[in-house]
Amino acid sequence: MALLHLLATLAPDLGITMIVGHADHGLRPDAADTEANMVRQASTSLGLDCHVSQLNVSPYARNNGISTEEAARNLRYSFFDTLSKDTGANKIVVAHTADDQSEEILLRLIRGTGRKGLSGMALLRDGRVVRPLLTIEKNRLIQYLNDKGIPFATDASNTDRRYLRNRIRLDLLPYLATFNPNISQTLRQTAAILQEEDTLLDTMAQDWYCRLVSENTLAELPSAIIKRTDFNTLPIAIARRILEKMLIHMHTKPRYKHIESLMALASQGSGQIHLSHGLRAIASTNALQLFYPWGKKSCRAPLVNTGCSFSLRIEGPGRYTIAETGARILVESLSQRTNSDSIKNDPADFFDAAKISFPLTIRNQLPNDKLCPLGGNSNNTKKVSAILSAKKIPHQQRHTVPIATCNNQIIAILGFCIDDHVKITDSTTTLLKITVITTERNSALPLAR
Repeated sequence: MALLHLLATLAPDLGITMIVGHADHGLRPDAADTEANMVRQASTSLGLDCHVSQLNVSPYARNNGISTEEAARNLRYSFFDTLSKDTGANKIVVAHTADDQSEEILLRLIRGTGRKGLSGMALLRDGRVVRPLLTIEKNRLIQYLNDKGIPFATDASNTDRRYLRNRIRLDLLPYLATFNPNISQTLRQTAAILQEEDTLLDTMAQDWYCRLVSENTLAELPSAIIKRTDFNTLPIAIARRILEKMLIHMHTKPRYKHIESLMALASQGSGQIHLSHGLRAIASTNALQLFYPWGKKSCRAPLVNTGCSFSLRIEGPGRYTIAETGARILVESLSQRTNSDSIKNDPADFFDAAKISFPLTIRNQLPNDKLCPLGGNSNNTKKVSAILSAKKIPHQQRHTVPIATCNNQIIAILGFCIDDHVKITDSTTTLLKITVITTERNSALPLAR
């Protein structure tokens, strides 16, 4: 209620429009209708639309095997997300206070977390969820409501000690205050320091992630590959964050035990491990891959043998070597258009240079890789495995075929097929030429001149 009235007062100066969303979790039927009516009346008096949603928290918690608190949060934010999309709103503003921040820090510490968790809630999450009251203590907001004569409700479940957060608020924080009367402020100050440091570490990790990790975003299921040689030289704090980002890309929760298992696998010579819901990781000489070989589902199928894995970063024109296969890569920039007959007779791959930006990544095939073959419908993608099968490449040799990617999008199966989106057209002025020079260890490719 404080948030509602404060925002309504500031809205003209902020240049914003507001829509009110009220979630009834179905946990306190005796009070829920009264509270919903209070919100409706306040919204009407302020000239705002109010949307009330009835949520079935208890069945959702039972069906998903999660706590009532987590279920309520999931459904509440799902309602907020849907409401914002339906109404065209671009921000979700919630009323977490400084007291909530102190409780959240202790809650995460008790359950186990890292620096990011101990930094508490952010004022702005994912560029979408805003917490403007996060630095204001609850008693100040209550004083504001009382001074303005604004009605508000007290949630009776806040005194229910069955919930861990309530025990932290009612028991733990008062006990800690006997050691430090300013414990809540101390926790928030510590969180602010950790949040600034976390931002720096996250920026550093993101920079390394972009350098070392190649994602497949076109396939039905995600996959990713990281260069192990460079990864293993990184500080552990950065390495863990990179693996966390990879797991998030793979649509799985980055659990501590999974990150530690991947850290151990990356430091070994080679190996393979099962993770959750069908996710597999395989390490070879220079790469660590994450993928779903049999789909995103729990299964006990044996781990796959993908041969060797590789990931080579191409910074610009020059000569490169794929250490794992022995294949050499020649990247050239051609300022003048090459005769079309010469291109047809050249086993190299030619691209419109204006449609490609460095760095490129040349890696082995990943499960469910796709591209749009040259000359095909721009919306009609085909699996790389199907293309190689049609080219009569034996299954046991396909892992040596280099896949070229730009900004995590496949631009070519080098030596076989380029993507239609980077093809040469009449308006092309500069060409990029990539030649693969094969060896005896890499006999799947046509021999380059």
